[in-house]
Amino acid sequence: PLATVGGVILLWIRDMPFSISAGIGFIALFGVAVLNGIVLIEHFKELKHNGTLCIRELIIQGTKSRLRPVLLTASSTAMGFLPMAISTGAGAEVQRPLATVVIGGLVTSTMLTMIALPLLFEIFYNVVGVKFFPLKFIRAKQCLPLLILVFATQSLTAQTPELKMDEAIELALQNNKEIKAYTLKAQKQKALVASAFAFDKTEISYGSDQNNIAENNHPLKVWGIKQSFSFPTLYNAEWKSRKIEHTLAEVQLGIKTEEVVKAVSVTYVELQILNRKRAIYSSIDTLYRNILHGASLRNSNGEINNLDLLNIRAKQQQVSNQLNEVKGQLGNTLSRLKTIMNHDSAFVVAEEIPMLNYRERSIDSTSSATWLKTNALLADANIGIERNKLLPDISLNYFIGTNRYENAKNYHGFEASVSIPLLFFAQNSKIKASKMTLEALKINSEHELDLLKVKKQELENAHQKLKNLLAEYYDYGSQLYHEIMRTAKLSYQKGEIDFFRLATSTETALQIELDYLNNLLEYNQITIELNHLSK
Repeated sequence: PLATVGGVILLWIRDMPFSISAGIGFIALFGVAVLNGIVLIEHFKELKHNGTLCIRELIIQGTKSRLRPVLLTASSTAMGFLPMAISTGAGAEVQRPLATVVIGGLVTSTMLTMIALPLLFEIFYNVVGVKFFPLKFIRAKQCLPLLILVFATQSLTAQTPELKMDEAIELALQNNKEIKAYTLKAQKQKALVASAFAFDKTEISYGSDQNNIAENNHPLKVWGIKQSFSFPTLYNAEWKSRKIEHTLAEVQLGIKTEEVVKAVSVTYVELQILNRKRAIYSSIDTLYRNILHGASLRNSNGEINNLDLLNIRAKQQQVSNQLNEVKGQLGNTLSRLKTIMNHDSAFVVAEEIPMLNYRERSIDSTSSATWLKTNALLADANIGIERNKLLPDISLNYFIGTNRYENAKNYHGFEASVSIPLLFFAQNSKIKASKMTLEALKINSEHELDLLKVKKQELENAHQKLKNLLAEYYDYGSQLYHEIMRTAKLSYQKGEIDFFRLATSTETALQIELDYLNNLLEYNQITIELNHLSK
């Protein structure tokens, strides 16, 4: 059909009518088009008979290997008719329509051969019968139309949004429950800053004493109000301590935020690596299943023995078990990432796995170092509080007395008192203990910072080693993996090697790719650890 379309369109473009010579051109065109189709379809049938490829791989490989013969056939025929198409001499009225039809039809017929025919072959290759009322194609039960499955998979993938690492981190920072809890703790410490100025309760009193006689010879009823408070510098010291406690809560929130960012980043990369491993194991499992199917047919025909068939089945089962293990790990990792993000909606991670960038930072700028310094400041502020407790407390009391009898008067009074800690041995011991706490914190901080420096150095050494290994893979390892897989499949299809050499080559290539993926995972994990360095 497409060959006919091309011939008619070119006749219309050149403003030529349909004639007997044009009809003869269509006959020649149909012969070339059918010949190219036979070349392609027969190669598909040959690959299908070998039983080593799935239908998708069969179509891709068959089309690639027959692309050159089909193009050569079409182009050589078109070039041969080109002088006739542009001729102006004797007999040109007969030659031009014939050549025009052939050249125009060859363009569209080549499209039919290389695009439409493979798709039609994929749709109908598994049809074993046709039911006309109603129209229905009957397919073999053990297979499904791959084209429909591909479209369904693409549809599902299109409906599932892709979540990038930065987006996953943003969602986690918004929804993570631990971050929400630490945020509330920081807000609590901020609210407690004002509690530094906590005065004692105001005492209001009322009393009557028969010995307390007014000028009108009647007892006084006395009302009083009393307020006690610590020395003013103690409130300032406690306010400073509360501010540092608030800062410490903010630092702890920052540490928890970095932990969540680190956890999301590491889990996201693990998910990407597991997705890649699943794809690799799936392709090898599909290859082995097709080989097993073909081997079962050859075994039934007596071409291979039962032992070879059992070995092929065992290899296929091993790969299938490894695939199922990776799928289990994938599900667990996805659940862990969703838990960290507190996000239940479906999503997929990005397919591309980049090498994350290392942002070098000094030890002093890390959250752990800030936390250690803030703890030391808090301990120093606590020493100031204990020292200020040695200062005297102050108490102020105002009272007024009167009665309701004739000639009653109001009698005012005021009292101020100071509480001096004469027995201050216990308070001195608290000051000494606070100083020891500060000294211990300083020593521990120095130790923790030294450990952090050692950890950073070890991580940087491992980081550089993995960077070199990944560079080697990108230089020649990736090409080696694909070349081994391609050559092994091609050699097995041509019968140059048996299944066991194919399996050995596949395992070698698989180990190259798995080593790369494991190194990439470890490299990104170390990069994340260095970017969010903590003790």
